[in-house]
Amino acid sequence: MQMWCFQHSERVRPLDVERWATDRGVELQVVRVDLEPLPDPAVVEQLIVLGGQMNTDQVEQHPWLDAERDFLRALVARPTPRIVGICLGAQLLAEVLGGSVGRAEHPEIGWHRLELTPAGQRSPVFGTLEPSFDAFEWHGDAWTLPPGAELTVTGATCATQAFSWDGRVHGVQFHPEFTFARTTELAATTADDLTRGGAVQAAHQFLADPTRFDQLTSKLDTVLDAAFS
Repeated sequence: MQMWCFQHSERVRPLDVERWATDRGVELQVVRVDLEPLPDPAVVEQLIVLGGQMNTDQVEQHPWLDAERDFLRALVARPTPRIVGICLGAQLLAEVLGGSVGRAEHPEIGWHRLELTPAGQRSPVFGTLEPSFDAFEWHGDAWTLPPGAELTVTGATCATQAFSWDGRVHGVQFHPEFTFARTTELAATTADDLTRGGAVQAAHQFLADPTRFDQLTSKLDTVLDAAFS
C-alpha cells in the first residue's frame, strides 16, 4: 500500500508517522512541498499532511502554500481519497473546506488536556481514544470549523483541536507524531516560540517525563489505523 506524506520544511518531520508506516508495511512517499513538485492529485488516494513553522497566510515567504491549497482542494473534491492533516496540515484542510485560520488567542506549547466532543465519541476515527487525554501542542494559529465538518476533539485553551469531514478527511491541531528526542532538539533551537506567552510551557516542564511521549504513539496509531482502514 502506498501513502503520500507532505512535509513543509526540515524542521517539522514525519517522525513517528514513519514508524507507523514501517510497522504496517505501508510505502510512505514523502514529498517536500517547499522543494519538490506536487504529485498529480488524481493518483493520490491516501495522504498525511504534516505541520510546519509557517502560517497559512505567509504566501509571500512561502509561495508553494497556494499550490498546496489548490492540490488539497482538488483532492477533497474527489469522493475516495482519505486525508489526515496535522497542525499546519489541519489548518490548510480547514481553509480549503471553507473554514478560516488566524492567530490563536492563546498559543499552545507543551502538554494540554483535551476531551472528545459528543461527535468525537461517536467517531470511528477518534471514538476509541480516551474521553479525556493529554496531547502535545506546538502552535500559534487556530482554525474555525469548516461547514459540514464535526468538531471531534476540544480543549480549554483552544477549542478547535480535531475535526472530521465526510468521514474521510480529518484534521488534528495537536502533534501525535512528536518524539521526545526531536522535541528536545526543537526546544533547544526555537527559543523564540517559548517566550511568547499564552499557554506556553517551559521546556523543562514539557520534557520532564520522556515516557509521556510514549503515550502519543498509541494515539497516533489509533487515529491513523482508523482513518486509513
